[in-house]
Amino acid sequence: MLAALLGPPLVVAAGVFSLSGATGVAGWAPTDEALADIPPGYLQLYQAAPPTWCPGLPWPVLAAIGKLESDHGRSTLPGVHADANAAGAAGPMQIGIRGAAGNTWGGDPVRQVPPEIPFGVDGNRDGVASVYEPADAVPAAASYLCAHGAPEDLDAALLAYNPSSTYVDEVLAQASAYGTPLQTFGPVGGIVCPVPPPVHFVDTWGAPRPGGRIHMGQDLFAAYGHPLVAVAGGTITSARTSAGLG
Repeated sequence: MLAALLGPPLVVAAGVFSLSGATGVAGWAPTDEALADIPPGYLQLYQAAPPTWCPGLPWPVLAAIGKLESDHGRSTLPGVHADANAAGAAGPMQIGIRGAAGNTWGGDPVRQVPPEIPFGVDGNRDGVASVYEPADAVPAAASYLCAHGAPEDLDAALLAYNPSSTYVDEVLAQASAYGTPLQTFGPVGGIVCPVPPPVHFVDTWGAPRPGGRIHMGQDLFAAYGHPLVAVAGGTITSARTSAGLG
């Protein structure tokens, strides 16, 4: 029997979010609320950041910060898309660039890299670190949390991000609403499904295709943002995104 342990237990009680050993996107699936509320581009950034910038940090925590700070970039308040707010924080993750917030970003809010100082990173590797660019700001937030105790001590890391116990509670409650842990699952009837439920499987091996071809593959359909889980060791050598093939 082949099975995969995908994530740790999640404890949610009165807004409490706790974990043990989760690693990036693999440990947490987006809830219906997350899929409905988080823009797809932001969801991908939240999920992709932890493995590189803070291994073990649950991506729903980043998503919760993005929600509270800027409604995932949809806020029109000062500082989200230009300049800074009254405290000196800027960008979709509201990272300090001056004033009371301090220059957590490091250097100018939009600047060439290297260097990346101290948390102003070039997450999308376009040569520019911009606190207003989600692809840079989300990894910067993950890096900051990691430097201040995450994932082992989320409370301490979040207090460093915003020294308010109310803020910590709000982030953890929102994280609980955005992410659900993936639990152990295994094969049914000898088949190992690489996508945790809910999922729809269609056996299309050998099905006819235009031009006299036959289908040399299997189709699995799941909700957007569902993680794909490796059931055996291997290396991804190519990925297609054209023609809606995912």
